[in-house]
Amino acid sequence: MLVTSDAELPDLSRTDVCVVGGGAAGIALATELAGSGLRVVVLEEGGPTADTAQREAYEVAPGAPPTLGTAGGRRLFLGGNSNHWYGNCRPLDREDFAARPWIPGSGWPITRDDLDPHYRRAQELCGLGDLRTYEPDRVAQALARRHGPALLDSATLETRIEQTTPEFSLAVLHARTLRRSRDVVVLLGVHVTGLERGRCGGVRRVRAVRASGETLTVTARRYVLAAGGIENAKILLASPGVPDGATRDNVGRYFQEHWYYVFDALLPDRDNLRLYHVGRGRHVDELGDRRQRIDGAHVWAQLVLAADVLAEHRLPGLAVWFQDGGAPAALRALKHAPRRPGPLLAAAAGVARRPGHVAGYGARRLLRHPNPSRRLAMIAQIEQVPDPASRLRLTDARDPWGRPHVALDTRLDATQRADHATALRLAGRALGVDGDALASSMQDKYAAGDLGFYFHHTGTTRMGRDPAGSVVDRHCRVHGTDNLYVVGSSVFPTSGTAEPTLTVVALAARLADHLVSLGRVG
Repeated sequence: MLVTSDAELPDLSRTDVCVVGGGAAGIALATELAGSGLRVVVLEEGGPTADTAQREAYEVAPGAPPTLGTAGGRRLFLGGNSNHWYGNCRPLDREDFAARPWIPGSGWPITRDDLDPHYRRAQELCGLGDLRTYEPDRVAQALARRHGPALLDSATLETRIEQTTPEFSLAVLHARTLRRSRDVVVLLGVHVTGLERGRCGGVRRVRAVRASGETLTVTARRYVLAAGGIENAKILLASPGVPDGATRDNVGRYFQEHWYYVFDALLPDRDNLRLYHVGRGRHVDELGDRRQRIDGAHVWAQLVLAADVLAEHRLPGLAVWFQDGGAPAALRALKHAPRRPGPLLAAAAGVARRPGHVAGYGARRLLRHPNPSRRLAMIAQIEQVPDPASRLRLTDARDPWGRPHVALDTRLDATQRADHATALRLAGRALGVDGDALASSMQDKYAAGDLGFYFHHTGTTRMGRDPAGSVVDRHCRVHGTDNLYVVGSSVFPTSGTAEPTLTVVALAARLADHLVSLGRVG
């Protein structure tokens, strides 16, 4: 059942599970719990569609240090960031779950084997194909049969297959289940202001305000924060005494993002790079969509540094892929730039720097003439090392609902930048380009703030065995509480190089199984 912000509230008594957040994690959890016999209430801040969006997503902006603001083009509604992403999915690597001696704070309290059954369920929840389609050998065999693009053969770089969701929004995928379920109530336009601690260390209730200004409290047997990598931590920080002790001091720490650099017109378009080149999700480039359809799934690929290379050089993860460079990229950046002076001027400057290339490209397009010298830009995405000093803090500023804003304190120190430069040297050499020049360009781009961030906020309520260094346990239960859970990218101890959404959905499916095993209100 979906309940809009102006509708009368249904009976919320005897709720088994209260879920805060209606994004990918919250919807996956609610969908998995539908029909389980548990009575579930989901509190979502936004409305049912883009026209009823209530707030904007957090964006990390480059600088020294980076700052945290709101992204003007990413208003949130039911479905959260799954309304705005490019639909690219792959599981974390097995090595991402293991403790890496050269990465402080690495190591999950669960293994890839623990999560594999739930990855299979996550594939279904995201509308994706067979989990085996992530196997490079399987994709290579399918490509060979149709004489498609080859996989890059390199001892330094390994192929990671990506699947792209046919429908991006989990709210759309599971709208029928949510609307028809008698056990799941989704309240829209509800702004959660905090959690109230019970006398025995758990949570007694959730405090919230509806869009109309009406105050609301929800009492349940168990509570799940599924509001995102920043909001989960923000709600805990704004709730006095929940949790307490060493666990509370870890809330908001270990913030990680996927930083990325774009190196323009780096290398020529080659047959063995075609699979690693993809259009931007819904935006298909002028060559058409390069994704391949295999086993019913749309796939493309990224290249990552091999596990033995990372171990030998003691490096964090690096993933690279390609897009059109030169004039096509500059013109596309201008077309899709946010309609604000800063981004528009930056995009226009990119076009102005290459007038000859733009004119030549325009002439070829007009005459429908192929470009035999097409060059590709390389996107390099880096794994940020978890650091307790990289953190979110509450500020004195308040939003219209009386909740504190958050500020970000994070940066890449010199050691991390040196490691990323080494990783780029190795990747560049494996691709046949000047690795030293690539590493030097990265350092220049960092100094100039010429880098970007994906909306992959991780680590702020990290999972671990020891409450002294983590916030939740292997079942996503907050240490020191008996009825409070957190699910989403905020529980990742490390981020790897894979997009987080598939793992977020897998963790939600795993938590659903755990909650069902605990039973319902009598």
